[in-house]
Amino acid sequence: MPSYVDAIEKVLKHEGGYVFDKNDRGGRTNMGITQAVYEQFLGRKLSEAEAEQVMKNMPKGNAIQIYKSQYWDKIKGDQIKTYIVAFLIFDAAVNSGVTQAIKTAQRVLGINPDGVAGPEYLKHLNNFDPQKFVDEYIKARKSFYQAIVDKNPTQQKFLKGWLTRASLNEAYAKVVKFVGTTAGKATVGIGGLLLLTGVFFLLRSLRKK
Repeated sequence: MPSYVDAIEKVLKHEGGYVFDKNDRGGRTNMGITQAVYEQFLGRKLSEAEAEQVMKNMPKGNAIQIYKSQYWDKIKGDQIKTYIVAFLIFDAAVNSGVTQAIKTAQRVLGINPDGVAGPEYLKHLNNFDPQKFVDEYIKARKSFYQAIVDKNPTQQKFLKGWLTRASLNEAYAKVVKFVGTTAGKATVGIGGLLLLTGVFFLLRSLRKK
């Protein structure tokens, strides 16, 4: 089955650390976890006085637990046959919400986009050509990001980062090879390692801007 550990570690590299941009609809986030999601995990609301400190000091282990239970499990990642397919849906779920990520996958599959990861959805997903899915899903994600900005121009400042994220996922999909369906590890060849090294330095340069 796909390894959620590989997927989560990859998403953590995308998300980075603590961010608080008042134009970002997610509000305070750390490692991609919004304050609202973290409050749900903690089982309480954070006061304005403590929110920044608590969010900044979020343990990585807590973020991993949240990613596993609130995103990977909800997209039924362990039941998706191909790692990279599971990863792309998982990454979209973290970035745009579980329902939206599944709806996008269902539109690619040509089935009713109800946003539910049910048996029929999993059946179609696991019988769909993985390469075609990757190509169509990434294209759909880029269109989704553009549509957000078209509807709300205040989000324009985030578009470059969103599109870069989609492009990095596209590069990742080209080099990652999942060994069987039960190995639990994603592997890359030498060429893949070189490309991923380039991706790492690109991410670092973007974060400095």
